[in-house]
Amino acid sequence: HAYFGVSTRALAETFRFAATIVGEAEAGTPVVNDLTLVTNGNDRTVDEQAALALGDSWAQHGGVSVVRYRFDPGEALPHDVIDVSQRCGAPRLVYPVLIALMEKQEPPPATRERGPCRAGGPVAGP
Repeated sequence: HAYFGVSTRALAETFRFAATIVGEAEAGTPVVNDLTLVTNGNDRTVDEQAALALGDSWAQHGGVSVVRYRFDPGEALPHDVIDVSQRCGAPRLVYPVLIALMEKQEPPPATRERGPCRAGGPVAGP
């Protein structure tokens, strides 16, 4: 949970895991039929294009549905949008979207709630 330094072994295993997932996505149908891919337009840690390409690989298999949702970069959300302890987090914005997506519902419309680190400072929700 804490990032006190960079573990090269953990980083290498993450890359190995990612390569395995990409290879399997290109070679065969995923075990599940419904996938949801959530990206964060403000994320500088994850390559959004690589994630979208992975979703495209999955979507090419018959009977596989891939839903894509992207948090707007203007929300200024941090890499870890789930963790409520993130200084720039906005769980009142993020959680309703994620819950709706898990329940296969349309995410709620954008509210005035924004990430506290966006330009211009925080804006309170309704």
